[in-house]
Amino acid sequence: MGKYNTAVSYYEQALAIFQTIGNKESEAAALGNLGNVYYSWGEYDTAVSYFEQALAIFQTIGNKAGEAASLGNLGTVYASWGNTTRSHFLL
Repeated sequence: MGKYNTAVSYYEQALAIFQTIGNKESEAAALGNLGNVYYSWGEYDTAVSYFEQALAIFQTIGNKAGEAASLGNLGTVYASWGNTTRSHFLL
C-alpha cells in the first residue's frame, strides 16, 4: 500500500505502449489511472490534467462509459479542492 511512485511508473509505461500501438481506449484508461494517483497525492492540478486528457479521448472515440467516469472523476476533484476532511470515490 502507498507505493504510488511504483504505480505511476507502471501506468506511464502502459500509457507509452498504448500510445505506440494506437489503443485509444486503454490510453485513456491509463491517463485516468494516473489522474487517480495524483488525486490521492492531493495534486489536484495534475489529476485534472490527466482526467481531462482521458475525457477528450473517450469523447473522440465515443466511449460514453469512459466519458462519464472521467466527468465523475473531474467532479470529485473539484468537490475535494481545498477540503482535506472528506473522502471521495474515484471511478
